[in-house]
Amino acid sequence: MGRGTALQAGLTLAGLVGFGLLSACNSTDAPARHSRLLGFKAAFIAEQGDEAALRPKGVARKLRTGAIEVKPVHDILYISLPRHVNACGQYEGNIAISWDTIYLRYVDVSDVACASGRIDQLTYLVDNPKHKRYKVVFRN
Repeated sequence: MGRGTALQAGLTLAGLVGFGLLSACNSTDAPARHSRLLGFKAAFIAEQGDEAALRPKGVARKLRTGAIEVKPVHDILYISLPRHVNACGQYEGNIAISWDTIYLRYVDVSDVACASGRIDQLTYLVDNPKHKRYKVVFRN
């Protein structure tokens, strides 16, 4: 192997190692999506404090009471709720299941935060092949 070829091989190896380290530093440690979570959607409803937008839909009452809507549809649970969140954050939905309880999660996966807030409508579709009755709790 000539001197130029050895240098190229060394630079290529150093580049690959550097790229691997960079990729490892940029990876997120977000937990994997639960296998029974079939789908998740978050939709913007209103800016925090925009009471006029919340009243017609009954969202203000749902936020105050912490109401969670749960509807069984065949072997799927449709779960929906409004939630106050930071307006600048980026979020991912997930669930955890323990015995008779489904814990809803909506985690900020960004490092960005600001002073303003928004209200999102969260919808979770959960596989329920045994038609089991669950308590549903939101836990951040």
